[in-house]
Amino acid sequence: MVVVVRHGEIFTKSEAVRKRFVDLLAGNIRKALPKHSLKVKRWRILVYGDEELAAERLRKVFGVKNFSRAVECKADLNEAKKAIDLSRVESPFRVSAQRITKDFPMTSQEIEKNIGSFIVKETGASVDLKNPKTVVFVEVYDDKAFVFFEKEEGPGGLPLGSAGGVLKAEYVNDFDVLAAWMMMKRGALVKPVHEKLREWSNASVDFNNIMGEVTGTLNAEEFVVMQGKRELPLFAPLIGFSEEEARNFYKRVFS
Repeated sequence: MVVVVRHGEIFTKSEAVRKRFVDLLAGNIRKALPKHSLKVKRWRILVYGDEELAAERLRKVFGVKNFSRAVECKADLNEAKKAIDLSRVESPFRVSAQRITKDFPMTSQEIEKNIGSFIVKETGASVDLKNPKTVVFVEVYDDKAFVFFEKEEGPGGLPLGSAGGVLKAEYVNDFDVLAAWMMMKRGALVKPVHEKLREWSNASVDFNNIMGEVTGTLNAEEFVVMQGKRELPLFAPLIGFSEEEARNFYKRVFS
């Protein structure tokens, strides 16, 4: 078994920048999961080790779009069929296949039809492409295939540390903590690390190069006054939120 991590597309024409972001994300995952082994590929990061622990930690690694606990096998249809736990297939179902690399001789649609026919023959389940109870996912990457049933959500955002600097924070209330979390999701490091942010602070870079400060104020006028008293840029990601919206957001993140 392997946990397949998807980091989403990094919208840049620079291959060097994209690679730096992926390598930074991989480093952050290694820090979060020091006893696991990783294989870093262009569009996926493969994590080997305790799946439950990996899932728990990956939910709090910025830059992880989603991930799946998968069975890894050769990029061969017969091997992929063997990897499917047919007991998990509830009718109706559909197959969702993706060739991440294009050297496999069949198209994604051909893979779906072939494996779908196999499942129908073996289980008698019906197919529903629009409203299935079960989705059987198959991803083909180089000489490997990955078979899984779920995609679990990560926090998304940018890899922690990718913003290239550190923000100072003063934690007066919960909104200050939430504002720091929002800037971390945008790739910034925040110092000091509040106790509620420790599980999220898995960057593999040093906390230096202070570039600004962050505040949880909701009030634009208060923000202008605060900025006028500071030499460094001040970031206030909660401006535009009502107090109720900010409070609900805080509960969703930290509950």
